[in-house]
Amino acid sequence: MTQFKKYGRSVYTNGYTILPCQPNNKVPGYFDGYKWTGFSDWNEYSNLSNVPEEIDTWETWPDAGICVLLGKLVGVDIDVLEEDLSDQIEQLAYEYLGKSEVMRVGKWPKKMLFYKNASPAKKMRVGPVEILGHGQQAVAYGIHPDTRQPYHWPKKGIHEISFDDLIEVDKAQLEDFLEACRGLLPEKEEIKISGDYTPNANQEATFQACQEAITFISNSDLHWEDWSRVGMAIKGALGDRGL
Repeated sequence: MTQFKKYGRSVYTNGYTILPCQPNNKVPGYFDGYKWTGFSDWNEYSNLSNVPEEIDTWETWPDAGICVLLGKLVGVDIDVLEEDLSDQIEQLAYEYLGKSEVMRVGKWPKKMLFYKNASPAKKMRVGPVEILGHGQQAVAYGIHPDTRQPYHWPKKGIHEISFDDLIEVDKAQLEDFLEACRGLLPEKEEIKISGDYTPNANQEATFQACQEAITFISNSDLHWEDWSRVGMAIKGALGDRGL
């Protein structure tokens, strides 16, 4: 039984928006009946809810995992391999955000805690600690590509708890939590919030130059990660005139 077949319907019923995850990968995928490819328009689901017919179809796809869409669902990603530091950051999350029992683990001691936000949260980051928000997704169930083991939920998984029952946080709490994390990290980085972009002088370009460059990119089978890099390059070149 696939991870999607095992957990997908329960996660959907609990009020989360989900997509099939490519096998042994961390991104949403599409199975065309022969092979898996990238789910090119997956971020459109950030503002949508699933319908039962989608779940019916995705349950039949071979080796499908589950990605969960973020925004009102907030992922606190502790991307730290030093166990003591990871545990300290986890305790800070409990102090500033509340003691969530909804934790996903892929490659220990890295971990992700889940909360909810009344307004779709923006991506925020300080060092290896990241708040995943609107326009992003996280693997919920599947096989981790490094460990080759299933992602697991030490306490409660999102197949066991409804979205409505998650602990609610707001932007101020998230920013205070990240500020507290700065005191634990060896390099005191500034908090970075999605949307706070300035043009990069080393890659600055005109709108026309970017438009002409894009015409040389083949769109027949370009992976969404590659398009993401293109988008970041345009944003770096044009700032608020870009994406």
